[in-house]
Amino acid sequence: MQENATKPWENQNCDSVLSHFTLYSVSMAAALWCGIPPKEVDLYINESEDLGNATYKHPLVPCLEPKCRAIHQAIAAGDLPCGREHGGMASPGEHVNPYRRHVKRSDLKDWIAQVFPSDKPAFLFDEVERSLHPAVTLEAYQTLQTELKSANERLKKAEREYRKLRDEKNDIQKQLDQRLTLPSNDAPNKYDHILIGAMLKLMLEHSNRGRNCSEFASQSAITTEIVDRFGGVHGLSERTINQKFADANRTLTEAKKAE
Repeated sequence: MQENATKPWENQNCDSVLSHFTLYSVSMAAALWCGIPPKEVDLYINESEDLGNATYKHPLVPCLEPKCRAIHQAIAAGDLPCGREHGGMASPGEHVNPYRRHVKRSDLKDWIAQVFPSDKPAFLFDEVERSLHPAVTLEAYQTLQTELKSANERLKKAEREYRKLRDEKNDIQKQLDQRLTLPSNDAPNKYDHILIGAMLKLMLEHSNRGRNCSEFASQSAITTEIVDRFGGVHGLSERTINQKFADANRTLTEAKKAE
């Protein structure tokens, strides 16, 4: 039975690996460096004047000659490794015919980045690398990207914590507001004052038949009786009782006026 499923290795894209080992002749490297499209390199080289030693000059590409010379000089100085068209690299100091000189893409990229840091031709450097300042290396950029991602994650976590704390604070504030609107259990409210005032007035007045409603002839007598009976209870001192009676009488009078 024939299998139609595609094997995992059949779809592998090795362009980035292959490009690492790509070889350029000096003239091709110079032409690409000048910005000539890869498909047109041979056309421009064939139209160029050979000045000798694989150095070419083209009337419409003024940078072709100086870049050919710069690459040859770097090879001669040992700054740029070179080999021959079959891919083998020459030993240090080994003479290679200028017309057979080939450089690896990776070596050419490293050399240009070091000697001409502000010049990043598209055939060697990707968009991110070309956008970087010459003083910023790709490794430094990648490190900054990692640190930025980590910082963004910490920021998102902090935002979640902030929202959680904000919601908790709002809940606490809501509960506090609700409690503040409730009457205090530690002090009589307006209606307590009115009730106390009414009871005092009733105890000190006479009934319809002219009899005293209580045996107390005055508010002072009531105060004295309370102190005698309950003087040890907190809040029932003579001074406190008189103050509460005064507040109760005033509140009752104000309530009657408002009727």
